[in-house]
Amino acid sequence: MSDNIPTGEIQMFPMNHPISNPNTQIMRVDLDGGFTVNESIPATDAAKMVLGLMKQEWLADAQCSKIRELQERIQRLEDALNGTVKWIVQLADSGDAGFWDAETMPEVIAARAALKSTEVQP
Repeated sequence: MSDNIPTGEIQMFPMNHPISNPNTQIMRVDLDGGFTVNESIPATDAAKMVLGLMKQEWLADAQCSKIRELQERIQRLEDALNGTVKWIVQLADSGDAGFWDAETMPEVIAARAALKSTEVQP
């Protein structure tokens, strides 16, 4: 954010729906669904501040905490599976365990397919 944006804890007030930090009202959500942005704050900076508040509020929710916990677990499992596949392929390629093609093993094929399915698509 630019230097001219006030910092501090951002708070939402339910009565008039202003979104503010201790120093400045960033924007106001009107009862009809419209909104007014403080003209002294560039729109992109106001949007960043509001989105930051929304992220902070939503991520504090218990359900979001559980989602983050599960995402971290998934990442650990993906890392472990990647490491295991890499180790199997390196072992097969080294010849220390005989000569065989790890890429033709159903387990390696299934692991690679599972890892590919977890990739985020644009």
